[in-house]
Amino acid sequence: EVNERANRLARLLITHGAGPEQLVALAVPRSADLIVAVLAVLKTGAAYLPLDLDYPTERLAFMTEDAGPVLMVSTHQAATNLPQGVTQVLLDDPAVTTA
Repeated sequence: EVNERANRLARLLITHGAGPEQLVALAVPRSADLIVAVLAVLKTGAAYLPLDLDYPTERLAFMTEDAGPVLMVSTHQAATNLPQGVTQVLLDDPAVTTA
């Protein structure tokens, strides 16, 4: 089941620009979803930038500006404190869960 979810997410990430020599930011609470997200990013050939949700918003903004990820994977709850300007894929969005 984890592999199937990771494959579905990887295909979605690829359609949004993830791939080799790209960086995907992961702002997901520690959970099974985080494992799925890490595996999905690795399956695309991209690298991931882990964002600690306990960091201040200014620190997260600096990290994303400095690293320049092509995408950010998160959840609706976590996305409220994240910097804008990077395309977000929300794991709990119905379009993502049914893809």
